[in-house]
Amino acid sequence: MAARPLIQVNVPPAPHRPNANHMNTIPGLSADKALQFTPFTTSILPAVDRIPVPEVSRVRENGRIATSSERKQAQTLLQQQDLQPVIRNQIAALLNQGATHIDFQLPPTPPSASPAPAVNLADLGLSPLARSVLSMTKIGYRYPTPPGDKENDTVVVHTPKHSSNQRLPTPADSTSPIARTQSVQQEIPRSQPLQKQPNGGLIVQILAPPPTYRREDYVTIQHSPKRRKVSHDGDNFGGTTTQRQQSDEALQSFQDLLTDIFEGQDRVDASGGNILNAKSEEYFESSDNEAEDGLTLNLRTLDKLREMMRKLLSLQRLRDVPVEELRRLQQICESSIERAQTINIRSDNHADQEHDLWRSSMLRANNSLCAAIAVIYIMLGNPQQEALLSPDLLRWSANGLVNVLESCLVPVIEARPDAKDSTLFKQASSETESIRLLLNSSRRLLELMATACFDVKGGESCVNTIEFLAAKLVFVQNATSEKNSVLGLQVYENFRKSAMASLSKMYARFAREREAILDEILSSLDKLPSTSRSARTFRAGDGKSIQLISALFMQLVQTTALHVPDKQRRKHKPKTHRTNTSDSADEEMIEEMAESDEDDEMDEVAETADSVARLNLKVGQLFTPAYREAQKIVLYLVNRASKTTKTGDSPYRSILDLLVEDLINVLENYEWPSAEILLNVLVVKMLDLAENEKTASAKNMALESLGTMASAISKLRVKSSTISNSLRSDNSKASTELVRLAQIHAEAGGISGPDLISLRGPFSMVIEHLGDLTGKVTLHQQSARGYFIAYFARLVSDALKGKTDCDLSDVTEHVLQLLASSMSESHSLGMDVSRDTAEAAYLLCVLNSGFCRRLTAMVKALSSSVTSDQAQVRSRSLKSVASILEIDSSLLDRDATIAEDVFRCASDDSAMVRDSALSLIARFVIPRGGVLQEKGMRRLLDCTCDEKIGVQKRSIGHLKEIYLQEHKAFTRKAIVLRFLLRLNDPEDSIVSLTEQTLQDILIKPALTDLAVDENSAAAKVAVEDLSSHLMNCVSEHYLPMLKKFFASLLRADSKGRSNNHRLCAKLVEALFEKVISTEKVESPLLVLTALAEADPRLVPAVHLSKLQIYLDARPGESTFMFRSAVEICRLVLPFLPETYKRLLKQTQDNLMKAITKMPGRLELDAIFQCLSTIDGVLHNTDRFFGFSKSILTGLQSPDTSTDGKVKAIPVDGKVKLVRILGAMGKHLDLDSHTEAFAKAVPNVRASSVSAHLATTLLPITAVERPLALREVALESVGSICQASPALFNDPEITKTLFDVLKPSLDSAGSDRSRLQAAVLNIFDELYAARAASKEKSDKAEEDDEQALKQMGGTAKSRDQDSAISAITMNVVDAVLCISLSEASANALPSARTLASISHQGLIHPKQCLGAFVAFGTSTDQQIAVIGHKAQQLLHQQHESHCEREYMSAIVQAFKYQAGVGEGPCGAIQTGQAGFRAKLGQCFEIITMSNSKYVKKFLSGLVSRMTIDTLSSDRSPVPLDHVAFTRFVVQNIAFFDYKKMDELLHVILQLELAYSKSGGEIAQAIEAAQMQYPDLVVHTQVSGNSELGLEPTTMETKSIDPALILELKRLSSAAATLMLMIETRSHLLRQYGIGRDVRTAMLNNKQAKETSKSPTKVHGITGEKLWTKSNSIVAALDDDSASVQLCKDFVAAMSVDEDFDMADDIPGGMDTAVDMDASTMKMSMTPSGRKRKLSATPGTTPTKRPRGRPRKNVQQQRRSRSASTDGDPDADFER
Repeated sequence: MAARPLIQVNVPPAPHRPNANHMNTIPGLSADKALQFTPFTTSILPAVDRIPVPEVSRVRENGRIATSSERKQAQTLLQQQDLQPVIRNQIAALLNQGATHIDFQLPPTPPSASPAPAVNLADLGLSPLARSVLSMTKIGYRYPTPPGDKENDTVVVHTPKHSSNQRLPTPADSTSPIARTQSVQQEIPRSQPLQKQPNGGLIVQILAPPPTYRREDYVTIQHSPKRRKVSHDGDNFGGTTTQRQQSDEALQSFQDLLTDIFEGQDRVDASGGNILNAKSEEYFESSDNEAEDGLTLNLRTLDKLREMMRKLLSLQRLRDVPVEELRRLQQICESSIERAQTINIRSDNHADQEHDLWRSSMLRANNSLCAAIAVIYIMLGNPQQEALLSPDLLRWSANGLVNVLESCLVPVIEARPDAKDSTLFKQASSETESIRLLLNSSRRLLELMATACFDVKGGESCVNTIEFLAAKLVFVQNATSEKNSVLGLQVYENFRKSAMASLSKMYARFAREREAILDEILSSLDKLPSTSRSARTFRAGDGKSIQLISALFMQLVQTTALHVPDKQRRKHKPKTHRTNTSDSADEEMIEEMAESDEDDEMDEVAETADSVARLNLKVGQLFTPAYREAQKIVLYLVNRASKTTKTGDSPYRSILDLLVEDLINVLENYEWPSAEILLNVLVVKMLDLAENEKTASAKNMALESLGTMASAISKLRVKSSTISNSLRSDNSKASTELVRLAQIHAEAGGISGPDLISLRGPFSMVIEHLGDLTGKVTLHQQSARGYFIAYFARLVSDALKGKTDCDLSDVTEHVLQLLASSMSESHSLGMDVSRDTAEAAYLLCVLNSGFCRRLTAMVKALSSSVTSDQAQVRSRSLKSVASILEIDSSLLDRDATIAEDVFRCASDDSAMVRDSALSLIARFVIPRGGVLQEKGMRRLLDCTCDEKIGVQKRSIGHLKEIYLQEHKAFTRKAIVLRFLLRLNDPEDSIVSLTEQTLQDILIKPALTDLAVDENSAAAKVAVEDLSSHLMNCVSEHYLPMLKKFFASLLRADSKGRSNNHRLCAKLVEALFEKVISTEKVESPLLVLTALAEADPRLVPAVHLSKLQIYLDARPGESTFMFRSAVEICRLVLPFLPETYKRLLKQTQDNLMKAITKMPGRLELDAIFQCLSTIDGVLHNTDRFFGFSKSILTGLQSPDTSTDGKVKAIPVDGKVKLVRILGAMGKHLDLDSHTEAFAKAVPNVRASSVSAHLATTLLPITAVERPLALREVALESVGSICQASPALFNDPEITKTLFDVLKPSLDSAGSDRSRLQAAVLNIFDELYAARAASKEKSDKAEEDDEQALKQMGGTAKSRDQDSAISAITMNVVDAVLCISLSEASANALPSARTLASISHQGLIHPKQCLGAFVAFGTSTDQQIAVIGHKAQQLLHQQHESHCEREYMSAIVQAFKYQAGVGEGPCGAIQTGQAGFRAKLGQCFEIITMSNSKYVKKFLSGLVSRMTIDTLSSDRSPVPLDHVAFTRFVVQNIAFFDYKKMDELLHVILQLELAYSKSGGEIAQAIEAAQMQYPDLVVHTQVSGNSELGLEPTTMETKSIDPALILELKRLSSAAATLMLMIETRSHLLRQYGIGRDVRTAMLNNKQAKETSKSPTKVHGITGEKLWTKSNSIVAALDDDSASVQLCKDFVAAMSVDEDFDMADDIPGGMDTAVDMDASTMKMSMTPSGRKRKLSATPGTTPTKRPRGRPRKNVQQQRRSRSASTDGDPDADFER
């Protein structure tokens, strides 16, 4: 028999009641049962039915034992001394000697003479207990004063009065309606007489408090979670009569529905089958499937049941339904739930019939899920009824939910219209309503199952199923757009949130399952959507959205800091359910955790008296597990992300980046305190990676994350300061304290521990605010508060462990109280903390947390990585430092070494590093001013000429920003001049960018003011400033670039050309004003010249008169102003109307006077161009006839006078006359006036004036004439021929010109070079003018008729083209000879002429491709640019022709370098940057083609080096070939490879060439050793200093001259192969390739990284290869060195050097990839040497026959690295 409780509640009879003996029959109530009728609980009973506050005393109890004899017997047993204590206690309990008696007193009787009328208790309709309480109570019932009676200090007392015919509710049966009450007035005595109210009520006066009462001694307890739950509407149904009526009505409706359902089922059963009548069809439906028997409730009925049971569960009335009825309802639903496990709802077939079947299956599945929902509601509402708790039903429900989701809903959600499941998408789109209903039912069932797993007995069996299902649903791939989703984006996102909430709930409840849940989440991360739009769908507060997975991670960490409810310990406790909503479920779990918290407190902590020990124990229980969970999450993500890239297939890198951003977004939100611990763990891991990791990708990831987190800390500091300043106006104690702490933090960089953890510190403020939150407390809010308290406890525990002088006992006790109340009642300090105050306090807590305190370590790690050996790491660290400086630029002042490191990186050998450094310099260093600004500007200006286009563009962009913000004239001028220089850049993209930049900084600001009002003062000032700025910037050196800029500005296709033209016209007017007003007119004339050349129409005719004064040239004065004026006139005069003849005549007169005063050719050309234009208007050509006659007469006069009769003209005078005559013949059209010219000038026998002038000048070019006169005569003859190309058909003229171009061996080389320069300039100008004419004619717009008329050109033009074509081949031969054989100044015009001829298509590409490739290797930058552009044009137009000629072109380039260039080496040393391949520009052009083209070129280079050393003629290898091999291999070594596949290809080709001939040559050397003993000295080879072997000492012996031929042959062949293998080894070291090349190619192909750009290993400059290759070639000059070279080659073939390759790679074998162990085993013998092929000494090995070798044929010795021969482009499967 179970022991009776030690506490019983008895209701003794009232002494004044006549029927008091009747109460003795009422049995005693247990404390648990009686407690619900007292004010101590949240009872639903109205106040009249509650038991008042009792008095506790020890009284005797009658009725515990049935008879007196039993009592006497029990008392006799108690008197025995040897009675066991347990039995004694049980007997005492039976006798009630140790029980507690609770006496409920009766109210006092009024002292009036006439007693109150007796009330019949039976008439009140009270329950037996209520009647007992009412009859025996001695305490008056006091109620709050009504609002209208406060001034009387009294309250009205109401006594319930019920009708006699109503059944009153009892504790066992509370389903009956609550009786209406009637006020029964009772008078209660007080110190003052009672007053009668008009309505008959009684007034009870409330006494004033005693004088000793002090209100400030009491603390108001803020909203307790339990009290809040009571106060909410709808939580209990006993608050008002209306609520109780509603609950009764809901219960009655539910019972009525059950009755109808059961009646329908009975009718069907009575019919003996599944035939439904009209009444049954309202609630049931029969299955269409023959395999499914029985009736099922239809969907409409299940929806009604679900809504009713949900309401009853929230009202706690579901338990009032008879168990038999609920069990019968479960039985009805069982078959449907069991069917859900196996129902087939897959859409495998797509015919119409199957489509209808699929729709029907979805409806039946939805019916099953709704039935499962109803069954689970029953279990949740009756958790103590064993008959209703069925583990099988729970398991069936879980399996059915899994079946529906995995077989139908998830495939539909992941279906896309353009994927392989497009048919499913189309089919599901027509059934969206059915699918939506099924999804909603699944969501409801999932939420209920998550609750039932914990609240229902037997639910543990479904935990694994539900948690893994929820984890899978979190990672389902939703669509990225509405059109690609069947149901829409938000529909499933809501479902995903529900799944995440269920997962979090189970994680909080099941501590033992946490590891499995977290592992499942982490292993499913690769399925997480990585796009921002799909990933960030969770609202985290403050309008910020984060990933669902980020919120889940933070929630899991916070939940870990809460206590786990011990379900077994509270199994006996009844569960009270409120509703199935998430908020109420969270409240229920919070209450259970509170109970667990109290139990743990009693069991674990109460045993320890020391508060410090208790605190440490609590920290270990709460905070430590949370920290471990954070570690597990972070370490998993970091380890996975460090092995992937952002562009890789694995999403872990993107997930980690998004997680970091999400954590930073919520770092300042006190509802997500776990973000700080996750970031703290993350920063520790990233610091470790940045310091110890050797791979660049992992380091970059760490540095990027560190930069992001450090920037976030800086932002928090700024925000904290802002919020603290806003709190200064608040005079509250909390705000004042925060302002003080914020000031301390700003000054000292942190807050001391005692201030931080004080009772009134920021932690306490945040906890106080979290405890004061109103509304329903969710699991998230409670976990946030619990975690924050645990973190607070950790800080206090750490402070107690350290040395501190402060007394922390109060803080310790406060924290322990917080920990004890964290899950139940709040422990308040009485502080009034607003939201703003709490936010500021939380920011201070975060800024003083472990994460933010690591800012110094982050900055140190980033700054130290700037000097890393890896370029990617240096670049990434610079970007991260820039992200920090963007928030806090004062970091440069605190650490001066950062700026120095940045400047060092600005000249780094990596373009990527330079680019990052320039961004940092421009954005943060230059704005600091002073010396840093000067150094930064200089570095930026220099980088505009960087060899990398990307760096140039970046520097131009930064300079543009600086120009727009800078006001110093010197800085702005320097930037503009540098931009003008970039207009001559060979890269078109740089030119376009520079043009646009100049427009943005010079033109757009002026156009802005001009667009408003061009006549306004602002517009005039803008034009004036622009003109002054241009005058200040431009000099004669920059005039060509300024012309190019204005030409681009006024181009026909230029954007905004009309506005630009308007501005330039205003600019011209302003400049002419300056020409008149200023003394220094050179600058305005320069700008006017540039504008006039861009568009001559800009210069009005009226302004030309202002230039007449500068056309009067005077001897001894500067010709600059004259040239500028003449140039402007030359450009403007062709567009001048004929009405200005007077101005033209004046200009012609001034120019005619200036002809003899201008000795230079350029000035004369400009003068005669103007005169030709004026002559076309004035038509006074005869004026030049007399002038020509005087010049011709002067040329016939002797140089010196002998007899005094003939006037002599000195050579200088004749030079001037010859130059004038050449300019006249070039620019004036005298051929159209031949007859008039013949009349004016005697002895004209030629057919044209130009021919006469040319033949007149030819004798002056004779050898015997002075050099100066010959040079000018050649120029003049060429000028005349340029105007009339038909003169080139004259044999005398042609012979004269080409004789000068022929090479000569005379001693007067410099004189001949001057003459050649004159002739080369002639042809250069000739072909340049022809190209310009062709281009102009191509752009001209003519109609079809005119085009047909001029098809083929005029007769004159055809004759000219024919003449030019006739001399082109001779010109090409001459310029090729000069440009490729000389390094003189003539090479530039020769290259320019050849490029012009090639551009016009006058020669075949193979004639000039070699020359262009050779030009590209020239050290003359102009020649190199010409060669590069010409080769690029040829390659684009004739790619197939060039492919066949490239090998010959490489040979031509080698000869050019050997004869004219810096030497036969293949590279140029560039200082710190290492070496640059001479053929680098050529290879850059070749890489413009596809990869196959590039591989063929590289294969051709290797095959060009390969020679047949064992040919029958046994001729020695030429030394030139060895030098050529060095030239090629050095270029191969220093090429800039664009793709990894091309690099591996050339390495493999080198290996194949080496293995193909290496073994043969090594055997030939060994055979020669036997045949010629004196050739190779017999000493043991133990190594070589260059090859990694120890040097040996040779015996000195004389070598027979007969053996020299064999020595040269073998040593040259060995040198060729050694150069190849050294290059191969260098490439492996340079790019960190440590594995077999074929394996690397296969891996790259499988990883789809063939197009990936290879990355160089920092620190390998190629110095070793450079030294080694040059020493190999130099060894061939000495016989002894040649012998040693042969020995070294044999040693290299015998010992594999590649195993030591990792020693040369920074980082050792960690950088290189380990070789397969099986490959090493096959390649090496036990002694470390390769197996040699046995051969008979003295025999010559035969060549390997072609074709596939027979089996079992012994192969020749070969290198390990070349494992097989064959097609290098083939797949390399072994």
